[in-house]
Amino acid sequence: MNYITGTFQRMHLVGHMVHLAESDSIMFLGSPMVGELDELMGKGIYLSDIPFHDATRDVVLMSEQTKAQVRVLGGTRVSIG
Repeated sequence: MNYITGTFQRMHLVGHMVHLAESDSIMFLGSPMVGELDELMGKGIYLSDIPFHDATRDVVLMSEQTKAQVRVLGGTRVSIG
């Protein structure tokens, strides 16, 4: 639940289930499926909430780097070859 607006937002998660035999329970290990920092923050999650070893963090950072490069280049096209 988004505590600011009081509304629920749908979130897609990717991960896997792990059986914990000692407690006879199942634990879900996963991450939100996002591609941009704005999308992450729109769900009330910050980059610091994502573990360093999680690929989601790399996807978000690469997206931000690409957006920054496009801004610096002014949207000009670069042809190779």
